[in-house]
Amino acid sequence: MAKKRRTRSYNKKSIIKAVAFTAFMIVCILVAVLPNAPTWGDISKWTKVNSGVVEKEGNFYVHFIDVGQADCILMTCGDKAIMIDAGETDSYKTIASYLTINNVKKLDYLILTHAHADHIGSADDIINNYEVENVIMTRLTEENMTTSDVYSNLLNALASSKAKVYAAKAGDTYKLDDISFDILGPVKDYKELNNTSVVVKVTYGNTKFLFQGDAEAKAEKDILAAGYDVSADVIKLGHHGSRTSTDLDYLRAVNPQAAVISCGLNNSYKHPNPETIAKLESMSIPYYRTDVRGNIVIECDGNNFSFNCER
Repeated sequence: MAKKRRTRSYNKKSIIKAVAFTAFMIVCILVAVLPNAPTWGDISKWTKVNSGVVEKEGNFYVHFIDVGQADCILMTCGDKAIMIDAGETDSYKTIASYLTINNVKKLDYLILTHAHADHIGSADDIINNYEVENVIMTRLTEENMTTSDVYSNLLNALASSKAKVYAAKAGDTYKLDDISFDILGPVKDYKELNNTSVVVKVTYGNTKFLFQGDAEAKAEKDILAAGYDVSADVIKLGHHGSRTSTDLDYLRAVNPQAAVISCGLNNSYKHPNPETIAKLESMSIPYYRTDVRGNIVIECDGNNFSFNCER
């Protein structure tokens, strides 16, 4: 009698465990060898956000990256990517990890709102390590020209890169596939660097997003006086929610459905200011803070949008 061949059976749990173990080992290797690979802390941090946001083809995403008391915003749609500001000088690892997790290898536009270190701090590292096609930045004058090392490092990086550099000019419009963005400010020359901030209104379908940099009330009033349409569905408040920004008349003209504030936990400036929060609440505008909610992601289909937060 022939011997019966012993067969080995595999159940679902065994297969799942094997796949999970293999994936775990691959991640271990990547974390160990890749220079810009996310740390375990980064992986734990961002999977909380991204697990709830499965990017859909044709949708537009706005990522407010938690870089502490600084600004860094990433906008993606398919393989297109736009970044506004680049955090502090020590923010590069955080930003690079976020880009890696979101599979962003090239920036079509890098918009640098103004020359303060909490907005351009890691811009030189980004330009040196990523393909950046276009850079839009504020134009400085002899009166407000900065001689900081951070700004010098940025200029050196730009000089060595292949990026096209544009001086922000109010009234200019840029297009990137289905995304368009208008430069609304600055409309004048200012001595105060905050007011030199590039104010950008991004449109995707019927949905509009307004990014203020650190523009203060003076610059806001000048934008209104120049006749620009600032109405938007979402506004990123100027100057981390400072008392000197978000003039009430300006906020009424924007008339947003939601606001985002980029600020650091327990920051020494006490941003956002209670007066600014009171303005939002007086208009029943819901607001999201990176110091409280961590990374904030808006998903937009061109007509509707939703928020997904790390915490």
